[in-house]
Amino acid sequence: MSSQQASATHDAAAGAAEKATDSPASTKEVFAPAPAQDTGNDPPPMHEAWNRPGTNAFRVFSCFWSLLNLGAFDSAYGLQKAYNVNYITVSLMFLSPLVGYVASGVLNTRLHNAVGQRGLAVLCGGAHVLSAVINVVHPPFPVLVASFMLGGLGNGLADAAWNAWIGNLERSNELLGFLHAAYGVGGIFSPLIATAMIARASLPWYTYYYVVLGISLIELLVLTSAFWNHTGSHYRDEMASSQGTNIQSVSMRKTLTTLPEARIAWLSALFVLVYIGVEVSVGGWVVEFMLHVRKGPAFASGMCATGYWLGMTVGRIVLPFVTNLIGPKIGVSVSRSPCLHHDGPSAFRSSD
Repeated sequence: MSSQQASATHDAAAGAAEKATDSPASTKEVFAPAPAQDTGNDPPPMHEAWNRPGTNAFRVFSCFWSLLNLGAFDSAYGLQKAYNVNYITVSLMFLSPLVGYVASGVLNTRLHNAVGQRGLAVLCGGAHVLSAVINVVHPPFPVLVASFMLGGLGNGLADAAWNAWIGNLERSNELLGFLHAAYGVGGIFSPLIATAMIARASLPWYTYYYVVLGISLIELLVLTSAFWNHTGSHYRDEMASSQGTNIQSVSMRKTLTTLPEARIAWLSALFVLVYIGVEVSVGGWVVEFMLHVRKGPAFASGMCATGYWLGMTVGRIVLPFVTNLIGPKIGVSVSRSPCLHHDGPSAFRSSD
């Protein structure tokens, strides 16, 4: 065989082998798995639930306990008589927590990013403990005002942190109802305990804050242990993963001014501002009103506050389930109607 024929034969064999390698019969090509493609129809990631993972049950309990302590803090009894001050001065006790609450709103996002829920647990629990300690030693009145500001700071940090965390769980509407019912439970028992101590046992007003101090110490312990792994870096990682890569980052100014949701956000904020203000003011001031304006007995005046908080607690447990059935628009309209019927005429009623 000539050298040219041999070369042609070698080239033909090489070409056949190359075709065989590229053909569909190639085992590597046929059985290789196709690369996964994003069809856009993948199910969304599963939300955490109150009991999934299992450690969430303890976290939910710790949040409930913290809100119960908020209800216990939103009470102040016997201050006017103890400090010999007028109504205008003692009203500072009910307004001073607002300063701390507003400060918590300014700091809340930064604190979440810096120290996470663990840091917020320490801060809000620590603020409550320190405020209760100051109240127990019944300091001069200006120091007491500062103590209530500190308590308001703890209330604001806890309110924002645990509402946000539970709001991201499954069945968040019902869970938030139970969360705020825990606040109502604190409001139910605080006037009962305080009235029994002050009116029945003739103890000084500050002995009530020994109870609040004990609740606050438990709050600090359970919150810190429940959210120990939720550091600032953990929170930032969660936020980054929840936002994803397809969601455009929006500034706070744009969120509050240009987006369609801005109108709802502002209306909701205004509603909550008025509602929370009335809620806390009535819950704390009703005892003083019944004592000094209606001239009621001390124990019965304290029971008025208990009835107020009891109704609020029952509503917060029941109404979320009803709202899910009839929708938020009808639900809010129906639930506000009794308030208008009750509070409207009473605003013009004589106190005689």
